Amino acid sequence: MREPSYGTTFRIVQERLAELRPEWRVERCYWGELNGVKIDGRLRTVPVGRGEGRTRSIASVRIDDAELALTVWQFLYADPFYELRWLASVAGQAVGDAGVPPPPGAISQGRVLHRRIDALDGSSDGDLAEILRVHRLVGAWHRALPLVRDSEELREALATGDQELPSATARSLVAATITAAEEEGTPAVTAETRDRMVDAILQLLGGQPRGIKDWLLAPLKGLASRGVTWYVARDRTGLSEGAAPAAGDVVLYQTRGGGIRQFVADAIAATPGPVYLVAHSLGGVACVDLLVMKRLATVRGLITVGSQSPLLYELDCLTSLRPPAGLPQGFPRWLNLFDPRDFLSYIAEPVFDPDVVKDVEVRSGEPFPQSHSAYWQNDAVWRHIVDFIDEVEQGHEGEPS
Repeated sequence: MREPSYGTTFRIVQERLAELRPEWRVERCYWGELNGVKIDGRLRTVPVGRGEGRTRSIASVRIDDAELALTVWQFLYADPFYELRWLASVAGQAVGDAGVPPPPGAISQGRVLHRRIDALDGSSDGDLAEILRVHRLVGAWHRALPLVRDSEELREALATGDQELPSATARSLVAATITAAEEEGTPAVTAETRDRMVDAILQLLGGQPRGIKDWLLAPLKGLASRGVTWYVARDRTGLSEGAAPAAGDVVLYQTRGGGIRQFVADAIAATPGPVYLVAHSLGGVACVDLLVMKRLATVRGLITVGSQSPLLYELDCLTSLRPPAGLPQGFPRWLNLFDPRDFLSYIAEPVFDPDVVKDVEVRSGEPFPQSHSAYWQNDAVWRHIVDFIDEVEQGHEGEPS
């Protein structure tokens, strides 16, 4: 990922830890990306949801509207006009079937809503302004607003006067804002924050909070009943085993890992101890390798977030350690945070010593790939990080810092 992207994430990390533990000093490291690996056999490091079995047939998957709504959001992130386009199409078709134009009341409702959309600015709009400020979405909002407000899709949807228009418009604005923010490197927000944004916009548009309309979910239910999408959405093991070989055997990190690990080691050496490493994605791989290869006395704890080191170890692709060898004596305590919806996160306890590593599930409520960056805007992540560090520090009470 480009450094400016990580720069935004690092500022969020700094701000969140400054709120929780202002006495802690936060340093940063930037480096490489991970390519795919090939696999052989079933995987033990793929997290499954609570109560779910290791493998399931398509027929055994239970579909509910919450999961379907998550898929709609996945479509909205790919195309923020998705729901507005459907709304115009379905409502327009109904008018066409009746052979009459929209009633005058529908037109006036559309005009009122359009005036309210024109009045949005995001800087003085109460709850919306606060959400945008706290989550660094102000710039993205000001890019997304005119795109939606001036779109042909919104114009055609407004002509229907449908009662779902405020909700559909709010979701379109939120999806466009989040995707615009991601393009500049701002981490995705959690589903809770996303839904708060929708509700805040709805208040400004004069609408009531409403779920995603049944007719929008209906075609997805049809797909799900035929097993087209839900094998991917619900069977993580099948997804990982099917997709990994296509990515190829080359792991970029393995070709230049020495320089990256030395960069991290130098940063640790320049930082007064005790040190806790917080590493995302490939960062977790590099930090695990480094701590296996070198005993770094100042490092008291490792925190990996959405990382692939357990998978690479299981595949015998981890540079520093080959199965069945375990973590070396003196390896620091390790907290591994994962999201079942983040298809680049893996669990570590099944393949490493559970007395050293602890897996903790956190859910952003976002689909992949947004789930891979949404950790940093998730309050639960920060609670687990602070609790972990406090717990480790309690075990070192009385020792020199």
